[in-house]
Amino acid sequence: MTSTEKLQRLAKLERRMLLIANSRGHVVRTSGPGAFIVVKPCQQRLYHCVKCGLEIEVNSAPAPNEIEIAGPAVALNCPKANQ
Repeated sequence: MTSTEKLQRLAKLERRMLLIANSRGHVVRTSGPGAFIVVKPCQQRLYHCVKCGLEIEVNSAPAPNEIEIAGPAVALNCPKANQ
């Protein structure tokens, strides 16, 4: 898989992550300084909710025992969604 294909896959997963986060009341930035942490270039990024700080990990090439989109912000509603 080329780096371009990896980035395209990562962008697709990022869109899915935003849908999941928004449905839970989280606000996640995907661009700008400090929007995400690159864990592995072209493969894995770590995002966080602006309101509550819960994390979401997006991994375009997970190991057999990992999943593509994971983290507490995927599992839990934002505690500060109505503030």
